Amino acid sequence: MIGGIRRASIPLAIAVASGLLAAWLVFDYANSVDGVNGATSVILVADRTITRGQSFSEETLAEFVRTRVIPATYAPADAVTDEQELIGLQAVSDVGEGAYITRSVVASDERAGRFRLRRGERAVSVAVRAAPDGAELSAGTIVDLVASGLDGAPQSELLLRDAEILQSTEASGESADARITVRVAVGQVASLVRADVFARELRALKR
Repeated sequence: MIGGIRRASIPLAIAVASGLLAAWLVFDYANSVDGVNGATSVILVADRTITRGQSFSEETLAEFVRTRVIPATYAPADAVTDEQELIGLQAVSDVGEGAYITRSVVASDERAGRFRLRRGERAVSVAVRAAPDGAELSAGTIVDLVASGLDGAPQSELLLRDAEILQSTEASGESADARITVRVAVGQVASLVRADVFARELRALKR
């Protein structure tokens, strides 16, 4: 009889233990979500599709731009947070409805002239480490882009040769020294975007 009771209690003990484990996992997950979402950032997004060349003024801001609150963890380093910062600038690439507005997609009229792309060209923004010699990564500079640690590969790979920098902004954090926008052929866009996401780092070597 006693043995039967003990055998019957085993499934009950397992069920209780499983329940406690599940509760702990839910609690731990909730805490992790709270940790991510605790700090927020207010950034600007496109309220409707913004086409390249669109100028921003007091009048057009209300038509094209709205604010969005997101977890600070997911805010781009170069996100525009103040509407007044956009006045007098124009879009240098298309910005889809709901997309973040970053400093890499807007420029003054003078600088925007550099973004006039020829047929088959695109402007792509990537985070890079500066050249070892400390060369300035300013607009108009020609660079080679070298990817390290792409897909876990131990060797470095020459990803793009003779790329023209259209715009350069300082990047925050430890992952990069700058965020540059370069002129590339359509066929090079996918590999460059992939490297920006998955490479351990990208180096910009001045030509």
